Amino acid sequence: MFDRADGLDVAHVRRLISERIRAVPRLRQKLIRAPFGCGGPIWIDDSRFDIRNHVQGVAFQDPLDEPALLDTALSVIATPLPRTPTCQAVVRHQGAPGSTV
Repeated sequence: MFDRADGLDVAHVRRLISERIRAVPRLRQKLIRAPFGCGGPIWIDDSRFDIRNHVQGVAFQDPLDEPALLDTALSVIATPLPRTPTCQAVVRHQGAPGSTV
């Protein structure tokens, strides 16, 4: 989670992650099951990987204080990841300008 005061926006975070994700191939891969009797699941590159499906913004409700931050964090943690092959997510909070939460 980042504060808007640091000048980051979701598009910028996506761009930064996209530039660096090449160094960690597993983050662009999906797990597929092998046919019965042919071994365990294997990781393969996901040709349809799109960073926009994995990095999202979450807006805070007023007031911007610690309980609001904790409520938002709980909501993000309690939301199941999508049942897509690559089920990672990054969430960036979008507070009001000048907030320090």
